[in-house]
Amino acid sequence: MEAPTGSFEAPQNDLGVLFAEHGDDQPGQWDDQRFRFIALLQEAPRNSGRVELCEDVQTSQKVAVKVMPVSWACDSHEAFVQAHPQENELPWMDFGAIRYLSRTAGLSRVCSFVGLYRRDSEAHGQEICLVLSYCAGGDLFSWLERSLPTTGLAREMSCRPLMRHVLEAVRDVHAHGVAHGDLSLENVLLQREETDPEAAEIRLIDFGACTGVRAMGPRGKPSYQAPEVHSDKEYDACSADAFSLGVMIFTLAVGNYPWRSTRPQVCPCFRFAADRGLPAYLARRKIRNGESDEVVTLAALLSPELIALLTGLLAVDPASRLTVCAALEHPWFRH
Repeated sequence: MEAPTGSFEAPQNDLGVLFAEHGDDQPGQWDDQRFRFIALLQEAPRNSGRVELCEDVQTSQKVAVKVMPVSWACDSHEAFVQAHPQENELPWMDFGAIRYLSRTAGLSRVCSFVGLYRRDSEAHGQEICLVLSYCAGGDLFSWLERSLPTTGLAREMSCRPLMRHVLEAVRDVHAHGVAHGDLSLENVLLQREETDPEAAEIRLIDFGACTGVRAMGPRGKPSYQAPEVHSDKEYDACSADAFSLGVMIFTLAVGNYPWRSTRPQVCPCFRFAADRGLPAYLARRKIRNGESDEVVTLAALLSPELIALLTGLLAVDPASRLTVCAALEHPWFRH
């Protein structure tokens, strides 16, 4: 997974105040009798964090526990920002957003907030533990690797219903005045191991880079960042999310990222697309067709409807970019 880059600017629309009004920021005390450790799911060497799989004995349900040492996460959002002024993934914003969106707003496509706890660890000292519902199906990046046909229209048809669910989830988050800021295949989970994309239940996670509808400064992963985030001007954070969704659709449909980065002068692929337009880029970029084993251009491989949708979502000028709501009405989703 690519690490976010760039410095953080305080979120607009005072999301911290909004989240604080709808929940207690102070973690409760971890209960070893309630949460039974099952397995280690993931480690994050950058901040000595990890994700554990546990059983919530009260409900007999599996939960995912996102663990961070207090030495890194600090005791509050204000303390974290002061200690880590260059960070653009903020753990206390993640805590507040997940709790607000899943519990207060009742959004079923946001990973469910179970609780926030503090515990003592012999190995790591004091830790903050964000407990969430467990999603057994893994993330969309893993789903891409194991579930999609190789190339062509069959692949489009497989990923289309799944991306419709993702766009609907993001639309609902935006309706509550929150932009995700770090949309990527890794930050969308599947509730179950599901082979039928139509029946798949998705969950959004990792809201540490979220903002209000206006933002400043880069956030998210280099391949997914809208180009305007690299300027020093305020931008529409919901439109930046729409660009990230376009990258996600491209990646699922093609099997690879459209470019490494949208930062100026970093990636020739993005520079060509920005200068010549996405249709010209698709007409130039070639891929091996898994069905025929021929080398073809993406323009020949992808459907005209998908090319039109991607052109709208990946517009360099945010004023010309499709909104999430407009994208959901696009013919590719109704095809």
